[in-house]
Amino acid sequence: MKIQHFDYHLPKELVAQIPTSKRSASSLVLSKNQKIVHLPFSELPKLLDKDSHLVFNHTKVIKARIRVAIENKWKVEFFLLNPHNQTFEEALQRQKSVAWVCLIGNKKKLKTVDKVQAIVHGLHCTFQLLSYQENIVKIAWETSENFDQVLQKIGDIPLPPYIKRSTEESDSKRYQTIFGEKLGSVAAPTASLHFDQKLLNTLKESYATSEVNLHVGLGTFKPVSNENIREHEMHAENFELDIRDLQNIIDKKNILAIGTTVLRLLESLYWLGLKNDKSNLTLNQFENESLEDKGNGLERLLEHCLKKNIETIQGKTSLFILPGYQFKVSRQLITNFHMPKSSLLLLVDAFTKGNWRDHYNYAIENRLRFFSYGDANLFSLNR
Repeated sequence: MKIQHFDYHLPKELVAQIPTSKRSASSLVLSKNQKIVHLPFSELPKLLDKDSHLVFNHTKVIKARIRVAIENKWKVEFFLLNPHNQTFEEALQRQKSVAWVCLIGNKKKLKTVDKVQAIVHGLHCTFQLLSYQENIVKIAWETSENFDQVLQKIGDIPLPPYIKRSTEESDSKRYQTIFGEKLGSVAAPTASLHFDQKLLNTLKESYATSEVNLHVGLGTFKPVSNENIREHEMHAENFELDIRDLQNIIDKKNILAIGTTVLRLLESLYWLGLKNDKSNLTLNQFENESLEDKGNGLERLLEHCLKKNIETIQGKTSLFILPGYQFKVSRQLITNFHMPKSSLLLLVDAFTKGNWRDHYNYAIENRLRFFSYGDANLFSLNR
């Protein structure tokens, strides 16, 4: 498989720069009566089978971008990726100082000085480069607040690079889902941005729902640059879910994944259930190919958790889903439009068996909106 086969031409003006005035006023592209149409997203409850079981990602985006002006002469940007030797929960509760692995914009300015002091949005902070090679930065502040509170003051919502404008106050709400709970993502699970409270209430009245938590990493925007797709290094993402939600997902067969993050996690859980060693729930990008598919992967994972009295399942996945993959859990998928040559587009190609192009061509012809603040698709698994 060559990456150029997953390219397409997108007019720049179709990349959504701002969200719709109302979340559920976005469009949903789907196949209806053997024709591709688009309807208001708010009509989703009328479009689903009665036995649909919706699975949502309850992650929440942190204000991961910190811009620092130093001596009013030059600027450095720290983009928080992962806490250094801590969980997200532990790092966000830290007081006085914390260390993160970062992307560093204008990093060359730090070659001659490993510590800078600056006032960021009224708060005096110190940024110390602990490792130039690994981009580990120690951030210290002088108040008694924890880092979560500090980040609300000094950080900005990390809008994707294809949104060519400055962050606005409204992005703090609109680049978050209405049900996000656990901080840890540096990018939004964008399929979930279309749900407002009225729509969510309507869905819950008629359909079963479950929730999972997968923190979206910056790797979601990383293009597949290798000509040979399998040479791409897939990013790892941390996940968490309650054992009761796993049980609900097992009991319901018509699973609708709200977003590629959910889809990837559900498939990862299946393969993790087939591993002999479940002491460390980590799945590498092609590890599923070496596992014997004995079926009932989710059931085996549940059995392990019950035996070990595990109530909250935690782990990490780098699963790389490529064309030809046979899906084990989800039957339907809601997802936004994805960038050319991206790992997410490869996942969608696998799910639709290549039929995503019909949706994308239709969306371009009808001038629909693309990417994070854009419109969505409803795909059903072709068998």
